[in-house]
Amino acid sequence: MILFLRFASRLSKNYTFVNRIVFNRIVLLGFLLGSSQWSLPASSQVNPETSIAEITQINSWLDIFRSPRTGRPTNTANGSSRDALRCKEEEPLIRPLLPEDGYGLTLSAHPEIFADVSETSAQQVLLVFRNESRTDFQEVILPIQSTNRIKKFQLPAETHGLSTGETYQWSLSFICGDYFTLNDPSITGWVRRTEITPEIQQILAEPSRQRQAEWLGNNGYWYDLVSQLINSID
Repeated sequence: MILFLRFASRLSKNYTFVNRIVFNRIVLLGFLLGSSQWSLPASSQVNPETSIAEITQINSWLDIFRSPRTGRPTNTANGSSRDALRCKEEEPLIRPLLPEDGYGLTLSAHPEIFADVSETSAQQVLLVFRNESRTDFQEVILPIQSTNRIKKFQLPAETHGLSTGETYQWSLSFICGDYFTLNDPSITGWVRRTEITPEIQQILAEPSRQRQAEWLGNNGYWYDLVSQLINSID
């Protein structure tokens, strides 16, 4: 439970994805989760009566995610094809769920990219992964199917996905018309896939999902951390 509160507090302050509805949803989920695997000792529990305003002011909450230093590309700035990440002016902005510098690690060959695409008129996206040496290029057009406000996008399972030890730049373009154009709103980021060592395998086998998530965050595994948290909401 406290993990979700820390994560929500971090989102509200520092990440490119700042959405009050989702922030409230994550906080409330932390209160409602009854599973012991997310619980802390009674002395550490947060009072369910505590308001969100009070929660966000608790300075003792620890940061979950620490940006990795290994495999970092020269330029990790995330960006977009235009300032307004939307297809039409009357639509809400598309907001990616990314760390500040756009770079994180993953243990997965098919990491998930998350974005708040509420009320976008785009019906599909173009997802591209390209390694630094440009010897591996993968792209796919995906439909926007989920009714959830936060949607996830990833390469299909039948693709070979990301190679271990490789750093990739990815882009997620929202196709506003019938086909992709360079003017479509686009998000970019960086990800490096690392090997699942026996030590990491032991951590992933840990029955406490809170400990798993804290380890992922402390060691720079942004994509796996966010996947665990958001998929728990769904």
